[in-house]
This record gives sequence, C-alpha cells and structure tokens, in this order.
Amino acid sequence: MNCVLPELLSGIVYSSNASAIHKNIATINQGTSSISSYFSKLRLLLAEFDSLAPIPGCDCEKSREFVVFLERMKLLQFLMGLNESHEQARSQLIMMIPAPSVNKAYFMMMESESQRAIEHTGVPVENPDLTAFVSTRGGF
Repeated sequence: MNCVLPELLSGIVYSSNASAIHKNIATINQGTSSISSYFSKLRLLLAEFDSLAPIPGCDCEKSREFVVFLERMKLLQFLMGLNESHEQARSQLIMMIPAPSVNKAYFMMMESESQRAIEHTGVPVENPDLTAFVSTRGGF
C-alpha cells in the first residue's frame, strides 16, 4: 500500500464504518470543485457504502421498491450537493417523471454547465484553458 498515491487509496481500501461513510455522503457538496470532481467523490462514497450495506438480493416486490428508493436517494444527494448556481437545472431534474438515474442526472448537469459556458464565453467547457483566456481577454 505504500506505493499508492494517497488520493487514490480511498478507491482501493474501503472503510469498515458504514455510519461514517453515510455521514460523509450526507454532508458532501460541490463547493469549489467542478461537477465532475464532486460527482467522482460522491460515487466513491456511494460505492463504499454499498459494499458495507448491500441491498437485498431477492427479486421480490419489496426488494425492488427498496432499490428504487435507494436510487432516488442517491439522485437527491447528488442534486442537493450541487452549488446554488445549478438551482434551475436541479429543480428541473427533481421534477422529471420518471426520475433520471444518478448517471443520467450527472450527464445532464455536465451538458447544462457546458451550455452555460458557451453562452457566457462562446467557448465550450471541454477547453478550459481557452475559456479562461477568452474570459480574461474579452474575446479572441
């Protein structure tokens, strides 16, 4: 384990304390991170929690309802952890019927963020260096 970078270690070694992981999931937010960085951290925490508290393995109705409930909770956690600047997109995603998966919500938020960057600077988010240059120079 001494050969692994500390920031990668969390993806390899899981905690043995489900309540600590749950607390981290409940309090994580985007802050100054990009949406993709925030989503990656949340997914690691959710995967760790899932390994410590696996869902029931039967295919009964109650089990399926529980899986749907857990997926909805993951979606809400992702959306509620986003910055306030994403309020409109978050509201639209919450009202969707049927609710999108967490992955679909992430891709939709990335698309929304990219669209906002294009409207603001005229440059897609895929090239952040060029976006920063255009923003500071006021154009090409």
